[in-house]
Formats: sequence, structure tokens, C-alpha cells
Amino acid sequence: MKNDIVNNEVLIIYTAIFDNYDQLIDPKSLYKNCKFICFTNNKDLKSKIWEIIFIETNEDPIILSRKYKFLPNNYFKNYKFSMYVDGN
Repeated sequence: MKNDIVNNEVLIIYTAIFDNYDQLIDPKSLYKNCKFICFTNNKDLKSKIWEIIFIETNEDPIILSRKYKFLPNNYFKNYKFSMYVDGN
């Protein structure tokens, strides 16, 4: 994942999709000051809007998904605001 300088004006909108459980849905439009990030173990997942962060692990997909969902401060240290959205 790219490390940007501290940015208090950008909202990180993120999701976690593991083991093809959900589909990645692109937002209807781009939003100013928003960055879209998807954590996944699916190498086939593609998007022109979401930044895909591939996670290679053998962890249980349910536990893995919850780890990203509930601990955004571990992954977005350079951002003040983040919002999780379900993949479905």
C-alpha cells in the first residue's frame, strides 16, 4: 500500500473481501477527497476506482476480514478519517 504523507482531509473508504465471499461494487461516481481501498486474497479482483491490496495468507477468511474491518488504525496511520463498507 502506498504511504502518503499525513492527510487529514482525505477519507479512506475501505472494504475487505476474502475467498470470493462478496463482489466488489464500484461507487457510482468518484468523490473529492476520498480514496477507495479493497483488501483481498483474490488475484482476479479488478477495479478502476478501488486500490486493490492483495493479502497472501492462510488465515481464516472470516477472522481476516474482521481484522481489517475493526482495526483501520493499523492500516491507515497517515489518515484521520476512514469508513468501512461491506463488499455486498
